[in-house]
Amino acid sequence: MTTLRAWTKAVISADLSVTERLVAVTLAGYADSQMENADPGRQRLADDIGISVATVKRSLKSLTTTGWIEKTHEGRISRDREQCDAYRLQMRVEATS
Repeated sequence: MTTLRAWTKAVISADLSVTERLVAVTLAGYADSQMENADPGRQRLADDIGISVATVKRSLKSLTTTGWIEKTHEGRISRDREQCDAYRLQMRVEATS
């Protein structure tokens, strides 16, 4: 089982943009002890880091595409409240040649 510390170290040393690393590490701060249920919402991530929501959205898409995170819940807006997307942190397995 991968620890949050190992995941964070791997993300920091990965071939990602600085912004993607910031989004990943900030998102990790919202994950539970099983590295799941990270659901701060894009606006909160943007506010935490000091970047635009559009930049957060692009970074989350890139981190999902490259396998660092997996979307586990699709958020939606209801009359009562907004539900945020939820993510699981994943250790990306690098292909070796």
